[in-house]
Amino acid sequence: MNSNSLFIGRSQEQALLEKRWRSRESDLVVLYGRRRVGKTELLRHFSKGKRTLFAVGTRSDTRSQIRHFVAEISRLFAAPDLVHLPINDWETAFARLNVAFQKISGKTLLILDEFQWMVEAAPELPSLLQKWWDHHWSRDGRLFLVLCGSYLGFMEREVLAQKSPLFGRRTAVLHLKPLTFLESLKFHPALPLKEQAKRYFLCGGIPAYHKMFAARESLSQQISNLFLEPDAPLAKEADFLLMEELKEPKLYFSLLESLGSTRKGISELAASLGVERSRIPYYTKSLMALQYVEKRTPLLSYQEVYERKSAYAIGDPLLRFWFAFIYPHAGLIERMDQRLFYATMLAPHLDAYWGICFESVAAELFLTQVLLPKLSEPFKMGSYWDKTIQVDFTIALKSGLSYLGECKWGRINEKIALDFCKKLTDLKNKVTIQPVLISAEALPPSLKNSADWQAYSLEDLI
Repeated sequence: MNSNSLFIGRSQEQALLEKRWRSRESDLVVLYGRRRVGKTELLRHFSKGKRTLFAVGTRSDTRSQIRHFVAEISRLFAAPDLVHLPINDWETAFARLNVAFQKISGKTLLILDEFQWMVEAAPELPSLLQKWWDHHWSRDGRLFLVLCGSYLGFMEREVLAQKSPLFGRRTAVLHLKPLTFLESLKFHPALPLKEQAKRYFLCGGIPAYHKMFAARESLSQQISNLFLEPDAPLAKEADFLLMEELKEPKLYFSLLESLGSTRKGISELAASLGVERSRIPYYTKSLMALQYVEKRTPLLSYQEVYERKSAYAIGDPLLRFWFAFIYPHAGLIERMDQRLFYATMLAPHLDAYWGICFESVAAELFLTQVLLPKLSEPFKMGSYWDKTIQVDFTIALKSGLSYLGECKWGRINEKIALDFCKKLTDLKNKVTIQPVLISAEALPPSLKNSADWQAYSLEDLI
């Protein structure tokens, strides 16, 4: 089967929706998440076999959206005359929907997708939904209403916040987040493990991006097709993501460009952007809320967290790649042959880049696959760096033990392992340390059985 036709992951979300559907009560479910994370696909999958009215908000005017909504009512309830009636407001449209409900038995699934566009055209819509929900739909167990939106700020402010007319009406909230690394591997099962990992380093856990990568083509060709060609599907993806969610995209662009594939503290960012240091937290907070940027704080033990030395890095894989390689060279990409650009500007740097990306994946896998199944105490997770040493990841247990990890995209041999342990010598005076080495390649047998370190290959952790 073509991977593009597969529906992958979301088992917990599906189970929650199905459980609510089987209840005898009406439901008002709020589903939200970033662009392309798979909200609509989840709802289409959930709606199979159910009587469903699927309305999608657009940037058109209210009358146009209501016309499409009424057409869906007409189709679903076999009422062809409905489309000829002068229905020009949501109040009348909901009244017609309510009449249709009275003529049938069982539940109806009503999905208002891209809800933010509906409300932008008709700001009164949340209040109208509140009225119809309170006075009619919440009482008879006939309606399963889903409000779905992409703008995190809008959904949290206008639907979930206390000041929203719909506050307190929801029966479930699903914040759909990117798939995990392990779930994302299912998009490219025929590829070698490292090739699958590379695609995750580009796509993250965003299903729509993974489905753009055809397994029959080489990665270099896929990158050229998706990022480097004129009008390539992902050539301006970061523009769309930032302009949809943020009011001052120019400064956010500059901040993300400054980060690229590195990490920087507040002072470095302020100097790079030419703004006051006090302004930086406002912008980083907004980007962190969208999961585009992550805050990294040096961590040596459960008690020793060096908050003042915190730094920021791009956390979203596609944005990290885009701001590292695409945005800084946009003019060159337009003038240069794609194959030549890839060979000279991308290929020589990609192994180092994959290595940076591998660090967070390896740390997460070690935590979830090795530690969590047997862990019964609180822990903190981060990394550690000072003027003399850098550790790729730290997992500090409350009991006092700290796992310090070294991650390598290439092979690890005994010399690398011994050098890493030696590097940690000074830190052993401060904390109880368990060295951990993780390689994307297979390990030599001599590395796996050591009293001085734990060692894993990527395949071991899968």
